[in-house]
Amino acid sequence: MAEHRSDGDRDGKPNGGEAIGEDLRGLIGAATRLASAELAYQTLRVRLIGKAAMRGAITGALAAMLLFFTLMALVVGLLLALARSLGAWAALGAVAGGFLLAALIAALVCMASVRRIRKLLRDGKG
Repeated sequence: MAEHRSDGDRDGKPNGGEAIGEDLRGLIGAATRLASAELAYQTLRVRLIGKAAMRGAITGALAAMLLFFTLMALVVGLLLALARSLGAWAALGAVAGGFLLAALIAALVCMASVRRIRKLLRDGKG
C-alpha cells in the first residue's frame, strides 16, 4: 500500500496549505516593497513641491515689495505734479481720494469673490 505523506501529495510537491502560505508570504513581501517604493515616491514629490512653493513664495514676496515701492514712487510723483497746479493740500486730498476709491473697488471685488466661494462651499456647485 502507498505510504501517506502529510506534508505533500504523491509527487512530493507541497500540499495546498503550504503553497498558499508561500504565495501569501510572496504577496506580503511584494506589498511591503511596493509600499516602500510608494513612500519614497511621495516623499520625493513632497520635497519637490516644497522647494517649488518656497521659490514661488520668495519671488512673490519680491514682486510684492517691488510693486509697493513702485506705487510709492507713483504717489510721490502724483503729489509733486498736482501740487503745482492744485496746491499741496488739494493734491494730497486728490491722491488720497483716488487711492481710497481704488481700495474701495478692490474691497468690493474681494467681497464678491468671498461670497462666491462661500456659495460654492455651501452648494457644492459652480
